[in-house]
Amino acid sequence: MKYTDSHVVIPGLTGNLLSIWKVLPLAAVVVLLAACGDDPKVGGTEEDAGIIAIENKTVSGVSQKGPFVNGSSVTVYGLDGETLAQTGNIYEGKIRSDMGDFSVKVVKLASQYALLKANGFYRNEVTGEKSNSQMTLYALTDLSDRDEVNVNLLTHLAYERSLYLATNSMSVANAKKQAEAEVFKSFEIEGDFASAEDLNIFGENDQSAALLAISVLMQGDLKEADFSERLDNYARDIETDGVWDDKNAATFIADWASEKSLSGGLASVRANVEKWGQLFGVPPFEKYVNNFWWQNYGLGICDAKREGEVKINSNVLSEKNGVHFICNNGGWRVATDLEKDTYKWEPGKDADSRYGDVVKTNCYVFEDKTWRSGNESDCSLDLRGCTSLRQDTVGLGKDKVWYICDMKNWRTAYDIEKDTATWGAGKFDGEVRAGQVNKETYYIYETSTKVWREATTLEYDTYQVKCSADGKMFNGNVNKTTQYVCDNGKSRLANNIEVFGEMGCTSYNRNSYRILPKVPVQDSDFEESINEKMVNNYSYYKCTEDGWVFTTEKLNKGTMVDERDEHKYKTIGVKTQIWMAENLNFADSLNYPAMQGQNWCNENDDINCSEYGRFYTWYVALDTSCIFSNSAKNADRYNQPALPARGICPTGWHIPTMEEWSILENFVKEGAKDKGSVNYINEFNLFGFSVLLAGDVNYDVSSESRFWSSNVSYGDGMCGFCIEEKSFGGDSCYNSDMAGASVRCVKDEE
Repeated sequence: MKYTDSHVVIPGLTGNLLSIWKVLPLAAVVVLLAACGDDPKVGGTEEDAGIIAIENKTVSGVSQKGPFVNGSSVTVYGLDGETLAQTGNIYEGKIRSDMGDFSVKVVKLASQYALLKANGFYRNEVTGEKSNSQMTLYALTDLSDRDEVNVNLLTHLAYERSLYLATNSMSVANAKKQAEAEVFKSFEIEGDFASAEDLNIFGENDQSAALLAISVLMQGDLKEADFSERLDNYARDIETDGVWDDKNAATFIADWASEKSLSGGLASVRANVEKWGQLFGVPPFEKYVNNFWWQNYGLGICDAKREGEVKINSNVLSEKNGVHFICNNGGWRVATDLEKDTYKWEPGKDADSRYGDVVKTNCYVFEDKTWRSGNESDCSLDLRGCTSLRQDTVGLGKDKVWYICDMKNWRTAYDIEKDTATWGAGKFDGEVRAGQVNKETYYIYETSTKVWREATTLEYDTYQVKCSADGKMFNGNVNKTTQYVCDNGKSRLANNIEVFGEMGCTSYNRNSYRILPKVPVQDSDFEESINEKMVNNYSYYKCTEDGWVFTTEKLNKGTMVDERDEHKYKTIGVKTQIWMAENLNFADSLNYPAMQGQNWCNENDDINCSEYGRFYTWYVALDTSCIFSNSAKNADRYNQPALPARGICPTGWHIPTMEEWSILENFVKEGAKDKGSVNYINEFNLFGFSVLLAGDVNYDVSSESRFWSSNVSYGDGMCGFCIEEKSFGGDSCYNSDMAGASVRCVKDEE
């Protein structure tokens, strides 16, 4: 019964009768109730036939939406045993704590039927806060066998329907039971639950969970006024047929419940109720909240048999209509694109790819025994999917572009990636191969990094070349005109001087000297290429840390050892020649019988041999036999030995030809500081040739030095080379068999 200070409204009365009740003063209501002999009777079974008066009973219980707070009122209205009309017996009580518990002293009631009304502020399960305005809940009860009555949302929602059934030939007990079952059913709740006035939102059983779920669902995010309106609309909707026909309202609540559930909001509701500190805790209300929106969306129960099943929300009124949901771990949640697109797919093979069934532009890849989201390229390039097992796989897409599988994504391949695709590891460290796409690019395998990288020119040009000897020069494998040198067991690019000198400068010949041919140098006064600007300068080069370095040293820096007697001689470089810078001092008549009596020292003093060397006759110097004719001027007097002629020179050396003497002479002339010099012997000596003036037993010559050559001038005799103080003596020929001259040896060409 809803009432104001001057009027009473009786819930459950309909039509004209209800209109009358709504406008009558409270005193008139009491008179009218006594005169209502023609009101509809309450039908029912035998157990309802008897009317039992109630006296001196204390009615207690809890009033809950969430719990009504301390100070809220609870009123007990006595009802007529036949018509359920109010009799005027009214007893007031108060909520004693914020847990909603109350106790009302009832002195006398005409029958066992009573209406309980709770009015006041309540705790909101959804917000966790107290309501901002009051609300009223009702409960129809039979006090014949109870003195505890709970007022809650179920008693309230079933109240109008219970009155309707009870006033239409159904017992109160059956009317209440049916009405409550119909309310549960409208919220998709099934079960054999206790009477509504026995239910409590606190507890661990299913009936407590069901009651709390209904309370949460009906509350939603509504303010108190809207919430009360929702309750009234529901009560009117089910009053006559027991069916909640308002699909829009049900769907609105279902959308709210699904959003709350899927976003984790139900955990907040649970936390709010837990804070109220009830001993029995919070029942598992979530399952009933979830079941409501599942059924509303046409999804049904999610159990183990349906695990992984995908269904569409078929409720056209829902904001989530058409959304795909998946049954996962006992609950429905919004399906990902992957889940809804691949739900019915059979397992594939690693890297299988295909577009989605629902979202046709989504691409999926089979990997690790399941389908996963892929990139568009997994489906569009005709390369299949990029998976972990296909890492570094390279393929030519249907767009004629090379791609590589990199971290589960196809990207454009670099040259090295497409060139080395499918190679795997190299056979050994340093292996070189030409690219399989770019044939002119070479790659080398490094064991330390286990990858192929682009090889340098040196690496691929010297691939598998064995450096058998330091300083060895060779041409590249690929660039045939490029030259390399072996240096300390490894190959490196030869520099210009090494290329022209045909000898590398390495640690093995460090500080040694070499006579090199024409070597290109940079001339800052001209723009000609270094390979085009050639000069003839001194050609004596020294092997230093910086390579072959041209030296202007005039002093003799080279040496050689005659293995026959271990005598060491200084040497000097002259363009492409290496000369002994000392006169030969070798005498061995045992191995060279012709030497007997045919070689001597300066002034017949053997001591001077160490300084001046020895004088030799020509045929001893050439180690050959002379064929004498009757005339000393006969052109056939002497045979010309084969050139170059070793003579009595050490192995690897020979008696110089007149041509070689001429090269030496021109070299000294070109380098003379004073072209008008009066002492040409000094010019030779400045160069390091060490010309010593000494006569022999046959010629008392103190102003020139004579040296043998290997040439024979027919008609004139044996030829030699003369170096004088006053001029370059040039070649000389002697007829005397006993003429003596010094010997300078020249190194054979290598």
